[in-house]
This record gives sequence, C-alpha cells and structure tokens, in this order.
Amino acid sequence: MLVYVCISAHGFGHGSRQGAILSALHKLEPHWRLVISTSLPNTFLKLAMGGVPFEKRLCNWDVGIIQPSAIEADNEATSRALDTLENNLPLQVECESRWLQFQQDSILIVSDIPPAAASLARELNAPLVWIGNFGWDDIYSYIGKSFRDKTQKIRDSYYQGTCLIRLPFSMAMDWSLPEIQVGLTTSEPRLNLQNLGKLIRWHEIPERKYTILIGFGGLKLNDIHYQIFDNWKNYHFLIRGIEKHISMENWPKNVSFLPANIRLLDFMPLCSRMLTKPGYSSFCEAISQGLGLHVVNREGFAEVEVLERGLKAAGYYRFLGPLQFKLGEWELNHTLNIPCSSIPIDGADQAAWALVAIANKVNQNRFILK
Repeated sequence: MLVYVCISAHGFGHGSRQGAILSALHKLEPHWRLVISTSLPNTFLKLAMGGVPFEKRLCNWDVGIIQPSAIEADNEATSRALDTLENNLPLQVECESRWLQFQQDSILIVSDIPPAAASLARELNAPLVWIGNFGWDDIYSYIGKSFRDKTQKIRDSYYQGTCLIRLPFSMAMDWSLPEIQVGLTTSEPRLNLQNLGKLIRWHEIPERKYTILIGFGGLKLNDIHYQIFDNWKNYHFLIRGIEKHISMENWPKNVSFLPANIRLLDFMPLCSRMLTKPGYSSFCEAISQGLGLHVVNREGFAEVEVLERGLKAAGYYRFLGPLQFKLGEWELNHTLNIPCSSIPIDGADQAAWALVAIANKVNQNRFILK
C-alpha cells in the first residue's frame, strides 16, 4: 500500500499533525510506503516524523494565507498567489499522476488539506481522504466577495473526497461526505529532561512553574524586544522564532534560544505555560502536556474564533491583544481560565486506525494503478 499525503505548507501545523498521524500509522502498518508531497522543508519533515521512513515529493499544493508576520494577513498577496498556483497545478497533477502510475501499487490519497488533491485523485481514480479542522473554502469565504469564485471552486473540490477525518477545533467543512471524528492529534516528547537541559546549556533545570515556552509556529517574531524580558525576571523563557540580529550578550540571562533541530513539543515537559498564536498543533501539543496557553489574538483569520472557542472548552488559557504582546504585558502571574470539558488526546491513533480501515477497502476493490 502506498499512502500519498498532500500537506499544506501554510505554517508547520499541518506537517506536525501529519507527522503524529503517520507515525501512528507506521506502527500499525510498518511495511506501507509513506509518501509526503509538500513544499515544507526536509529538515522539518524529518523532525516531525521522528525516524519513521518516508519519501518526499517536492510539490506546492496550496497557498493558504500569505502572512507578513505571525499575527497579520495579506489578502491581496494571497489572491495573486492563488492565481499563480492555479496556472501551475495542471502540470504538477500530470507529473505526480504519472509517477504514481509507475509505482504499480495500491494507492490511497490523503490531503491535509489542499483541495487540489481532488484533481490528482480524480486523475488516478483513487480514493481520497481529507484530514483537517478546516478547509480553505471556510477560510476564503470569511475574506469576502473578492474571493467568492475562488471559494466556490475550492468547495467543489472538497465535495469529491471519499471521506473526512474531522479534527478537533473544526470549522464547518460542510462537504456532504462520510465523517470520522477524532481527538487531539499529537506526538509524545522524545527526550528526557536532563538531555534537554544540556541542549540549552542549563547547569540546573529551573522550576517548571516559572519556565515559559514562546513559539509561533514557523513564523518569525522580530518585533519582540529583548528588554521586555526584564519585566519578568522571576521567569525563564525558552524561545524559538526570533532572529538573533542583536548580539547575544544584550539578551537577559532569563532567555534561552532553542535549537532548530528539536521540536517545541520536546521542551514542553520543562514548562508550565506557552505564549503563542492561535494554532491547531500548538493547542493540541500544549493541552496534551498540561501547559497553560497565553494566546495572542490574530485579526483577519477565520479559524481563530473556532480555535479560541475550542481552547475555552478544553484547555487552560488567557487571551492577549497584539499590543499587550508587544509591550510585554503577558499576564504570566495571573490565574489561568479553567476549561469546561475535555478532549481525548489519542486522535493520532484514531486517525491511523481510520486510514487502515479505509485502505483495507482499497485493497478489496483493487485500486492498483497500472
């Protein structure tokens, strides 16, 4: 069985959750070929997959939202990029279809969540499973009339799937497909605390209560000033996403920069809280590891309302405005709001089992491309 996974390169969240799902799938079916089709960097994919063997096909399947910063969106640039993508997709679909036919194997197409995967599945007459908590039709319809035609075309593609594996914190995704609902999709930390301490050159590990993780996905945080950390001298901060254009000696001693070759998830056992933007994978990982979330609001992102509503239900949290974030008013000494319910944390395993069940039907129907 060859599982061909189209992954959005809009941030690292889609890749992180697919790393968790595909790792769980590999445990169930270690002999299956896992092919990841994306423009996400190889270093990130290897980190997300954690030693699970996979093949990479360098493809750009969607645009997402063009973001000049971690909390801003550029709709005009997004529209132009979508037009360019539409011109490039036919040749890409043709090339990938030809490559898959050459493999002469049973094929299952999985998409998180590029709509163009429907064109590939249709070309191959192969089954297609969507995995996600939103579709780009949900996102673009929020922007307004200028995206109306694009939104409808994308929605028509989503109708063509075999089924939808619906993740938590989800938007409408009203595609008239059979659905399988799963819990939080997250991996487990891979390193012990002592090894983590050595990686960031700690002589001793600070108390977890006063250790704060800062991460905004694959986006940079160049507008955060090093002097802000003087406001929180009793806390220690683990940070990724700041380009160190200021000499290191200017940074206060309560800041440690994290190596790029270790996941943020692996550092979470050291921390009590995380400062971040609204994001599916960040929420899943932090909730699964018992971290409180201090979330900086983003404007112009349709999924934010759904994510924040889900966080209120399932996580410990505080919400911050963009100005609060820039001024360092992070409320780390405030009590966290308490969730009103909970979500199962074995969603990656649930999704993997669902893929196995669907693939078994593929084998029964002999979707072998020749």
